[in-house]
Amino acid sequence: MQFATNNKYIQGFILLIMIIPGLMAVPGNVSAAETAVTESTPPKSGAADTNPPYYKWSKLMIASWLGFVQETSNLLAKGAHVDDKDEDGRTALMYAAWKGHNPIVRILLKAGAKHHVTDRNGRTALSFAAQNGFANTVEILLKNKADPDTADNQGMTPLLWSCVENRQDVITMLMAAGVNVNQKETHQRTALILAALEGHTPTVRSLLNANAEVNAQDQYGASALWYAAAIGDDNTLRLLISGKADIDLKDNRGQTPLMAAVTGGHVTAVDSLISYGAKVTARSKQKNTPLHIAVARGHAKLVKMLLGASADVNDQNTLGLTPLMEAAEKNHIDIVKLLLENGANPSLKDVHGETAHQIAQYNDFHEAAELLKRSSALEKILN
Repeated sequence: MQFATNNKYIQGFILLIMIIPGLMAVPGNVSAAETAVTESTPPKSGAADTNPPYYKWSKLMIASWLGFVQETSNLLAKGAHVDDKDEDGRTALMYAAWKGHNPIVRILLKAGAKHHVTDRNGRTALSFAAQNGFANTVEILLKNKADPDTADNQGMTPLLWSCVENRQDVITMLMAAGVNVNQKETHQRTALILAALEGHTPTVRSLLNANAEVNAQDQYGASALWYAAAIGDDNTLRLLISGKADIDLKDNRGQTPLMAAVTGGHVTAVDSLISYGAKVTARSKQKNTPLHIAVARGHAKLVKMLLGASADVNDQNTLGLTPLMEAAEKNHIDIVKLLLENGANPSLKDVHGETAHQIAQYNDFHEAAELLKRSSALEKILN
């Protein structure tokens, strides 16, 4: 009877009952869990189930996180403060939305929980629900007038988070709510750029259908097409081109999507870009062409493709280096032979007055040096 009448023991027992099921259901490392919950970016759905730091939370937060509907109602009836924050500035509503516990979200909102409240990283309940793909939770919050365009400290809106995670149902719902599809985060990336960067073709398609700016560029000057090319995502690349993406739009270094694809050695993407008319003679700010890049990276197959597309085999960059000199400097013997077979001039000199043969000789690449020496001698005889 003493246990039943002692309020302190009752509270402790209730808290223990609330915590133990969560711990049993999600075994894990406590220190890792603390990191996961307190980082600026919450874990993805599933990863968030690692043991949270319950000892830092109010009982209402614990009940909201674990989905205990009756306990949530009881705590509110006993005077729990609905908008109390933990040390990360998060409320019970944020934790319920994060986990997609819709009955609890409704209870908290009815009790006066403020959906516009932000944590220390500027995240809202809607932001967490959108990132984790809880479309029904998003719908509840939107019906309660949650602002779908609220940006966090990184400039990330609910739409941007859902695009990163490829949450199609949430994206559709947010678009129906009239979100700004061209809003940018702190690196000036739009939803379309982020979706392309992550390789989420369905999301890219949805955004293009919503009239997203296809040629928007981030702070590095890179567009959605540039990123699709860089990661070799041919499906997204073709979709963006069909959506009128500028195929030769350069980033801040003067590199085109074709150059980005060549850098990554993405044969299919390079083939697609060439077939759609990408300029194989485009130059970066250092006056490197796609051929220079392919040679320097040792991508022999791409070198052959670019030469077949009429790339200039003797083009020189700001240092006066030709593709042949690049091949000699990297000791790419097969590419040296390929370039010579396609008309590379071994007599050309860089800004230091050195030929490809001299570059190979200086680096003790004897096979390349001998090959280039014979080619130079033949060049002199023919001329």
